[in-house]
Amino acid sequence: MFNKGLFLACALALLSACDSSTSQKPAPAAAPTTQTTAAETRPKPAVDLAALSKRYSGRELTVIDVSEIQVDGASTLSVSFSVPLDPEQKFGEKLHLVDSKNGKVDGAWELSDNLMELRLRHLEPQRKLVLTVDAGLLAVNKARLAAEFISRLETRDLQPSVGFASRGSLLPTRLAEGLPVIALNVDKVDVEFFRVKADSMPSFLAQWDGASSLSSYSSEELLPMADLVYGGRFDLKPARNTRETLLLPIAGIKALQQPGVYLAVMRASGTYSYSQPATLFTLSDIGLSVHRYSNRLDVFTQALEGGKAISDVNVDVYDESGKVVAQGKTEGDGHTQLPLPAKAAVVLAHKDEQTSMLRLNSSALDLAEFDISGPQAHPLQFFIFGPRDLYRPGETVLLNGLLRDNDGKNVKPQPVTVEVRRPDDQVSRKFVWEADKDGFYQYQLQLAD
Repeated sequence: MFNKGLFLACALALLSACDSSTSQKPAPAAAPTTQTTAAETRPKPAVDLAALSKRYSGRELTVIDVSEIQVDGASTLSVSFSVPLDPEQKFGEKLHLVDSKNGKVDGAWELSDNLMELRLRHLEPQRKLVLTVDAGLLAVNKARLAAEFISRLETRDLQPSVGFASRGSLLPTRLAEGLPVIALNVDKVDVEFFRVKADSMPSFLAQWDGASSLSSYSSEELLPMADLVYGGRFDLKPARNTRETLLLPIAGIKALQQPGVYLAVMRASGTYSYSQPATLFTLSDIGLSVHRYSNRLDVFTQALEGGKAISDVNVDVYDESGKVVAQGKTEGDGHTQLPLPAKAAVVLAHKDEQTSMLRLNSSALDLAEFDISGPQAHPLQFFIFGPRDLYRPGETVLLNGLLRDNDGKNVKPQPVTVEVRRPDDQVSRKFVWEADKDGFYQYQLQLAD
């Protein structure tokens, strides 16, 4: 298909908003998932069925792919079709999933927003499944599946696992709800909390490399520099066969209400291994921000509760051996400027009992909680870019495009079929994009008033 042209879908949104809230929940509040054979519980997508029917007029309905994917951390069976399906039919009567060991698999089929994919969540691991799609399944263009479709697959193995969601956290003293963990099929964990001794802080930070686990060997070096202040069992109860982010509720634990730097070591209850999940976190009201330049550090401190700048905060910069290589104190605006030593590793900000820390020898942002898998590989890649991201009605959008192979190298220019879609996924315009003699694609898209 690629040698005949590429298909590109551009979704243009004139107004957009984002929500930075998370779906993390306290561990005790997690409830097991129940599955039923009832019809889909989610609301049906709001789409223009008449427009979809016209767009796919004359196309045959076939099953394109059957595979296991991850949706919101859950193993999910995905069935893709060539034409959007009629959302009014009962899919449980047309699709049948059978486990070779336990018989019929219960669950509710979910229809994707584009109506071209059916999903069944919470698959059991290491199971041999047989999917049967009955003939007569109806598409939006009134086409029906001509013949029965049968597919066999084996689900992947899911080993129980648990770990901390971040390699380091700053928890506000009065606002801390819990410590985030990621669990898969682990119902209970035992966690021990150690408070790092103030006089051992430099040595501890020098030996703690920011890893996500603590080995038995490392514990012999690190734990003598900290005091065990609390140990307990926490109920996680994540949804079965679903990788979930939950919160260990620590707000009500008196021993963990004192400001300081803590080391948390966790293990699944009833298990023992050479290395255990671990994380370093700070209970403090000092928000610490550091801007690193070629020859200096700009340090800013502000209260996490209220956001006001904090003055008279002592700022120490340590190297990898735990030696102080720079020092300073914030002024009335919560700012101080320090020279940047060549071996600077950690910035420690402290005032009274409050302590906050920031590592300089690791990535500026912790991406552990973000999907970094990237786009799927294809023989040809089409890159679109423009001078702006947001446009007003009536303006002209300048679109630029580059066609490259999977190694990012130039390829022979070829026509690209383009569909411009509205935010509701409906096609508003179609055109064939031709490149100039240098292989550069450019198009002026006029927006409606």
